[in-house]
Amino acid sequence: MSVQPIPPKPLFGINRKVFTCHVSAKSKQTNPAFTIIELIIVISILGIIIGISVPKIIGFQNNAKIVRASKEAATIMAALESYHAFNNYNYPSSTPTLQQTYLILTIPSILNKIIYDPFSSTSTVEYNYLCSSNGQYYVVWSVGVTGQNQPTGISNTGVISY
Repeated sequence: MSVQPIPPKPLFGINRKVFTCHVSAKSKQTNPAFTIIELIIVISILGIIIGISVPKIIGFQNNAKIVRASKEAATIMAALESYHAFNNYNYPSSTPTLQQTYLILTIPSILNKIIYDPFSSTSTVEYNYLCSSNGQYYVVWSVGVTGQNQPTGISNTGVISY
């Protein structure tokens, strides 16, 4: 009499089967590379990120220039008040080279260097300055982000005309 083996019972009612995977020679990649679709997806994601971040960076730069211009204009105004006190209570006459002519070369020197407008097209343009004809009022301004609404004059009562 021969003994026959008893087949194993399924574990928890599931037959266990062994799966084998056959890899053919065609599916092996000898030079792994990105597909064109993967590259297009990556480039489009980078484009979206750049499209979102660039305007914000430009906005930050303009805000920094605005803060810089307001602080530098305040410095020039303080220098003008010092000039006013040292020169018989007269403000300098209107000139495009206010800082060079009146605030650096005077004795005592009020500014030690020329402060340039951050919004000018070149880095060698001073802040703008106008003085009223009676010498009692003045205005100092920057070109600004848009370059519009520039003062054209100041009256003897301190009213600025555009």
